[in-house]
Amino acid sequence: MRHFSIRFCVDRPIGTVDRSVDRNSKVYKKYKDKDHPAVQRANRTAAKEIKKAKRNFEKKLAQNIKHDFKSFFAYVRSKTKSKIQAGAILSDKGTLLDSDIKTAQRFNEYFSSVFTAENASTIYTRTIKVSTRAVVIL
Repeated sequence: MRHFSIRFCVDRPIGTVDRSVDRNSKVYKKYKDKDHPAVQRANRTAAKEIKKAKRNFEKKLAQNIKHDFKSFFAYVRSKTKSKIQAGAILSDKGTLLDSDIKTAQRFNEYFSSVFTAENASTIYTRTIKVSTRAVVIL
């Protein structure tokens, strides 16, 4: 069973979308068959109400953009589905690495050459001497 998100139904009359989605659930529970005509009718009604509510919400966001641009851009940002992926990586020989394992190994080689392990005995440390009169940093 598909669940509907109705968080964008701000300016719809209270309960219009809720009622159609609840009715859809009740009809499905009654017949337990998605191909039954009553279930299909309830699905269509719920989908129409959700589309109307979403359309009205987006119109209201667009009309109110001068006063509330933060909400508009937050909504737009929530709708983007782009994922940042690493592009093609070249090996030392200049060939493209095609598998994820080879790419990960190449990144490992690069970062292990950039970052070095430090010897703990050469790290600078400060000693602090605390007395009853003052704190002295040596």
